[in-house]
Amino acid sequence: MNLAATTGDQADSLRQLATSVKKQRKATKPSAGEGQNQKGVRVISVTSGKGGVGKSNVVVNLALALARRGKKVLVIDATWGSATLTC
Repeated sequence: MNLAATTGDQADSLRQLATSVKKQRKATKPSAGEGQNQKGVRVISVTSGKGGVGKSNVVVNLALALARRGKKVLVIDATWGSATLTC
């Protein structure tokens, strides 16, 4: 798509681009099962490049909430260097 349109200004070109992207996203809307593999397993990853921001706290609380709703939960701590989740 050419943003330097022969008529109109830059804002018009950007509006057209945004409209076309929105239409494309609606056309390729994810299915209800997206984020799951063939066996119905959902993987949720919590990451950050910085330490001490509460990732482990979020993971533990999310795991507890899912387990209380009857979901099977597996937590894997992939911290390089030292594991922070212990039972």
